[in-house]
Amino acid sequence: MNDARRYIVGSDYSIKEIASHIGFSNFSFFCKTVKRYFGMTPLEMRNQPLRSKLSS
Repeated sequence: MNDARRYIVGSDYSIKEIASHIGFSNFSFFCKTVKRYFGMTPLEMRNQPLRSKLSS
């Protein structure tokens, strides 16, 4: 799951591409797994650094 986080935050690949690359054939299951593991959806995770920079 740490690889997933690294790709989500540090790349321009789509979330679907990342899910496939990590080995998930079901996109919905990937999103639910990321949310359970990190407490946020892949999209929320991707947008988090941007929000932090804007609020600083």
